[in-house]
Amino acid sequence: PMMSVNDAVNDEQCLISLIKRIADKRNRFQDEGRLKPINRFYPWDFGIMAATIRAVADEADVSPATVSRVFNDTAPVEQSTRERILEAAERLDYVPNATARSLSTKKTSTFGVLFPYLTGEYFPEVIRGLDQEAQRHDRFLLLSSSHHTPNDLRGALRSMYGRVDGLVLMLPQLAAEDFKEYLPDDVPVVLLNCAPGGHDFSVLSIDNHEGGRVATRHLIEQGHER
Repeated sequence: PMMSVNDAVNDEQCLISLIKRIADKRNRFQDEGRLKPINRFYPWDFGIMAATIRAVADEADVSPATVSRVFNDTAPVEQSTRERILEAAERLDYVPNATARSLSTKKTSTFGVLFPYLTGEYFPEVIRGLDQEAQRHDRFLLLSSSHHTPNDLRGALRSMYGRVDGLVLMLPQLAAEDFKEYLPDDVPVVLLNCAPGGHDFSVLSIDNHEGGRVATRHLIEQGHER
């Protein structure tokens, strides 16, 4: 598409504004002693050290354990203290370490989803719905596709061990007996449109035959013919 003069001016203004914001942040971090040596092999590295939980604790005048309780929600913290910690974290641009957080809480806030492929309309729509619902609950998805054999599936499942709190399996080409032994005992599993029988997992299936009959009946009632 063609770009107008106004579009070009607006883009240039946005870029200038972004550069100024980066420069201002770098100057602020330099004043706070939070700059690391620039890596000459990675010129895009701005040399900004990530704030640590201890830095947030010092800023808020609390212990690191109290900061951890606030971000992991593992124990009650006074509202005034909580607000002071959150304000300190915002000033320092603190982002909790996901790995350390999962070790502390024994949760990853992530669901694993295994599916055959991303082509067509069905699976992408299902994944989009799963992702939207997961985000409503502050959760994320870890996706893996194209597992047509038990060995491929085993490798995908092993890669998710310890990284997910639950699994959604969309594997219509495999029977439950083909993958049951590979599933971890401590992770909840939901099967979506998998082959029936031979397991005691939670299952959500779509009755395609009944759907076809309903659609055909509707067309006939509308006066359509083959």
